Amino acid sequence: MKPPSIIAACNAAGVTLNLTSTGLKMSGPTLAIEQLKPAVVAAKQEVVAYLTHYLGGALLDPDGGYYLPWGPYLSGREVHRLRVQLLQMIEEVADIEGWDQSCKDNILERALRGPLSDLMPNVHHFSKRLRQKQKAK
Repeated sequence: MKPPSIIAACNAAGVTLNLTSTGLKMSGPTLAIEQLKPAVVAAKQEVVAYLTHYLGGALLDPDGGYYLPWGPYLSGREVHRLRVQLLQMIEEVADIEGWDQSCKDNILERALRGPLSDLMPNVHHFSKRLRQKQKAK
């Protein structure tokens, strides 16, 4: 099996492949790991190379785990501030565009509960959209 197929099979079975400083770690349902482990072990080097390339320039922290060196460090306070700012922008765009309440609630919930990786792109998207709507007024 090729790395994309192995990774897809792992995802489908609920198995997570994690790159570590010593190689590759599998976690998930025991039976699924037992079934997939031979394929992962047989192509371990290719899977590690594929995942490393897929991470797109991420660096391995000495404590374990990959991170993006160009991403800004955000404290908990800054994350909270950005989430509040995002929710306010969404509310403004919703009011200007006349969204119905269920649509607005859905988007607000996604913004509030979304992964941290979505925060900056969402702030950018909604601030751009809000500026466009304010210019059009």
